[in-house]
Amino acid sequence: MADWVHCNKCSIIFKPNVKFFLTECSHIFCQSCIASINETKCFVCQKSNRYIEICKNMDPNIQLYFNPAEVQFKKAMEILQFQMQHRTRQYQTAIKKYVFAKKECMKFYNRNKEVMQENKMLRNMLEQVR
Repeated sequence: MADWVHCNKCSIIFKPNVKFFLTECSHIFCQSCIASINETKCFVCQKSNRYIEICKNMDPNIQLYFNPAEVQFKKAMEILQFQMQHRTRQYQTAIKKYVFAKKECMKFYNRNKEVMQENKMLRNMLEQVR
């Protein structure tokens, strides 16, 4: 468990032989302090709430808060890198399609220009014949 985990009432640092609890309001208390609660209000903020034991059987979404920040950061960086690779690939594909479409447009534009010039030349020839 992380070295920052401590009871928010008595300040005891986390020890494997002492149970710790997390409240809905995100405060942490040791087993002794939780046992001394005679109502369901938090010692720190006085909000009514429930609590769960901090252990390996916690909801994985809650466990994430107790994993070392370095591990979380590394995982986030891996996710970011994965997503950026796919965004880059998507961007490169879009650029290739754009370049191809631009070349095709230029071909049609140039061919249209040639046809227009040929058409003009043929009209001039037709006018001369008349």
